[in-house]
Amino acid sequence: MKLYKDLIGNSHDDLLTDRYEIKVGDVTFEVKTKMITKDLNVVVNNNSLGGSISTTVDNNNSITLSTNLEDEFENVEAAGTFQINNLVEQLRLVETSFDKKSYLAYMKLYIKDLINHIKQQPSNSDNEKIEHIQKGIQSFVKTMMDGENFKKYSFFTGSSMDANGLVALMYYKDDDPTTPTFVFIKYGLLQVDV
Repeated sequence: MKLYKDLIGNSHDDLLTDRYEIKVGDVTFEVKTKMITKDLNVVVNNNSLGGSISTTVDNNNSITLSTNLEDEFENVEAAGTFQINNLVEQLRLVETSFDKKSYLAYMKLYIKDLINHIKQQPSNSDNEKIEHIQKGIQSFVKTMMDGENFKKYSFFTGSSMDANGLVALMYYKDDDPTTPTFVFIKYGLLQVDV
């Protein structure tokens, strides 16, 4: 199995695995996910008194204490279910928020850090490749921020909520409005075989 970790963030959170179908783009990985229903597995007792308790005193002044457990269980109900994205649950991603201005500021710093990291790798001394990566990421960001597109996205960090790390994007495609799609900057991921 391949695990994809955050390359730039301090905590190197797990962000993706190859258990998901990954569509490889020029500078992104696109991953179709799904919403799943989870049981809260919690039982709630609405009876704050915990059933009824009664005492009786007989002729010998003996006290008898009794409880009615039927009342206790009469008011017990399941807490219910909730919907969660399967990728978010499996990798413990945490939803965060941005407005356009703060996301653009974040991406400027992130791209700078990512390009600096890539330049430091001995195998990546090709300036044309680095320029291609930088322009590709900038083009992707420009497209996602264009007009009303930005409102379509939700933002997710790794489990440690590292502010320096890669922020994954989730949106619903116009032609597939029921399937959540995640987008990752592929150069911001470190592939690890596990």
